[in-house]
Amino acid sequence: MRGHILRDLNKRICRYRETGDAELLTGLEVSLQVRALLGPNGAFDAEVAQTIATLHWLRYRAEGFAHSGTDLAMAMRLFALLHERDPEESAGTLPRPVRMILECARGR
Repeated sequence: MRGHILRDLNKRICRYRETGDAELLTGLEVSLQVRALLGPNGAFDAEVAQTIATLHWLRYRAEGFAHSGTDLAMAMRLFALLHERDPEESAGTLPRPVRMILECARGR
């Protein structure tokens, strides 16, 4: 089930990048999928965190801060966790503005 949900969210992200259709990133189904992946398991999963952070980042970029400050906050939180766990590995996957903020916060 987890793999199916993760694949679906990644497909939505890819289609959004191809089409720019922000509706691919919103709606009840997407919200339920995100909640299912972040569920009560409690274990940190970098692949899940990367996918959900990217989804929230793209929603923020599509809708702007006035409409999706929560998306920005969630994206930054998850990207920060990824960066904290492995700064070198995450450097290639973080959006440039996020990477710059996190590196400045670390004093690089």
